[in-house]
Amino acid sequence: MHRGFLADTPSADTSGALFEPVKDGRGVAGGWRDNPDSGGPFLAAVTSMMALPIEMAMLPLRMADIGMTMAAPILEAMMPTAARGPVSR
Repeated sequence: MHRGFLADTPSADTSGALFEPVKDGRGVAGGWRDNPDSGGPFLAAVTSMMALPIEMAMLPLRMADIGMTMAAPILEAMMPTAARGPVSR
């Protein structure tokens, strides 16, 4: 642990940056989108509306996959696979 980090006496007053930022000439600016109203909720809605037909087109394939995964254990129970391998003694 650093010595003096948890000192018994309080430190002296400093000009710190707790309540206002240090004046160093730097700032934060976006600049990646010129107009704040371009995109946002409208773009999210359009993207969702375009994804919905793709999801609906994939639904039969997903249902077929579920059917195959449910049918495999039933078929194996009805007709067991080939003879099992040798039994270890």
